[in-house]
Amino acid sequence: MSYFTREHHNAILAMSADDYTGMEQVSNRLINLHKNLYSRLQTAGVHLHPLAGVSTVVTHGSATTTKKADALSIPYSRSEADALNVERVMGYADVATKDEIEIRKHAVIELRITPEHFVVELVVGPNAWYDQQNFVGKFTVKEHRKALYKMLSDLGPDHYFGFWSGIYPDDMHLTTGKLPPPRILYEFIETFAAGRDYVRLGRWYEAGDETLTEADIEATVFQRMRELYQVYEYLLWTSNNNFHKFYEKAITERR
Repeated sequence: MSYFTREHHNAILAMSADDYTGMEQVSNRLINLHKNLYSRLQTAGVHLHPLAGVSTVVTHGSATTTKKADALSIPYSRSEADALNVERVMGYADVATKDEIEIRKHAVIELRITPEHFVVELVVGPNAWYDQQNFVGKFTVKEHRKALYKMLSDLGPDHYFGFWSGIYPDDMHLTTGKLPPPRILYEFIETFAAGRDYVRLGRWYEAGDETLTEADIEATVFQRMRELYQVYEYLLWTSNNNFHKFYEKAITERR
C-alpha cells in the first residue's frame, strides 16, 4: 500500500471546502517522513533544512505559487544562519532573527502532497531573485552550461523541468528522459527571466503510486532529494558560488 493513499490525497482536496478532518493525519505522515529523512540527509552531506522561522515543518501551500493552493508541503533550504546572511546581502537589512526569514526568498527542495500528486521538487521562485540571478550568471559560462546539461541527463527519466508556476504540471515542461540536444536546451533556458519566472525540476508521482510504499518511500524520497541537491548546489548563491558579476554583464550586453 502506498504511504500516501488516495484517501490522504482526497483529504487535501477537502481542505478547499474548509473540511480539515483528514489534514492532521496527512500532516503527521509528512512530519514522520521528515523525521526519518532529516538525519540521513545530513549524514550524506545533503545540507538542507526545514522551513526556517516557522513553528512547524509542514506548511499549507507551496513554494510554487503565492496563491492559496490545495497542498501541504515541507520546503527545505539553507540553514537559518545562511538564510539570514543572504537576505541581508539582498538588501533586507531589517531581517535580524530567524522568525523574520521568508522562505520564498530562497531556493528550496520541496516535498508536496496535492489531490493529484506527491512531488519532490527543486523550486526557485521569483522572490528568490538572488539565487535566480546567480543561476542565470552561471549559465553564461560555457563549461557550466555543459555541466548542467550532464546533470539533467543523469537524472532519472521522469523528472519535469521548466519555468511555470503553480502546483499542477505545465504542458511546456521538458522531461529529463527526452531532453533535446544541448543547443535547443540552452535556447530554452535562455527564455528564463530572473525575478519573473519559476525554476522547476522535480519528480511527480500520481496519487496512490504503489512504488511509494511504507517500506520504500523513505529510500525513494532520499534518493530524489539527493539527486536534486546537485542542481540546487549548482545554482544556489554562496560566497564560493558567486556568479552575480556574470549576470550583471549579461544584462548589460542585452541592453
